[in-house]
Amino acid sequence: MKKIFAVLPLSVLLLVGCTDANNFEVTEPLYYDKAIVRLADGGVVEGRLNSFYQSDAGYIVVAVNGVKYLTSYTNVTLIRTENNE
Repeated sequence: MKKIFAVLPLSVLLLVGCTDANNFEVTEPLYYDKAIVRLADGGVVEGRLNSFYQSDAGYIVVAVNGVKYLTSYTNVTLIRTENNE
C-alpha cells in the first residue's frame, strides 16, 4: 500500500509534464504584421504574419501567408510596419 502512495504522485507529475508537448496554441500577432523565416535548406520565406506561438524552450511556430513553420528563435524576424498601430 505504501508503494502505491509513493508511485502515484510521481506518475501524476510525469503526466502533467507531457500534456502540453504537442499543443501549439497559435495566437494572433499583437504588434507585428510581417515575418521573415530562414529555412533549413537555406531558403527564406517573407510575408504577412498570420499568427505565432513562442515557447520557453527556444522555438517558435510562425504562420506566414497561411503556412506554419516550426523553427528556432534565431531563424525568425518579426517586423512591425508604421501602419500597424
